[in-house]
Amino acid sequence: DLRFGIAQLTHVTEATDDPAKPADRGYQWQAYINAKTEPGAIPSGVDNLKPSTQYKANVEAASKCDTCLVDHGD
Repeated sequence: DLRFGIAQLTHVTEATDDPAKPADRGYQWQAYINAKTEPGAIPSGVDNLKPSTQYKANVEAASKCDTCLVDHGD
């Protein structure tokens, strides 16, 4: 069960009206938390698929988790 994927600081810039001067947002956490994804229904007439439950990375999901990225001071 690997729910926590990765968390890293990423330098973020955004485009502005002046392409030569992007807005610098500094470093922000980019994080992924793996979530269980259930397969959908198999279309009729398809018999060569064997869907199974998978874990999928949810981008920025860690930013919504109060206990995922905690600084313990060490």
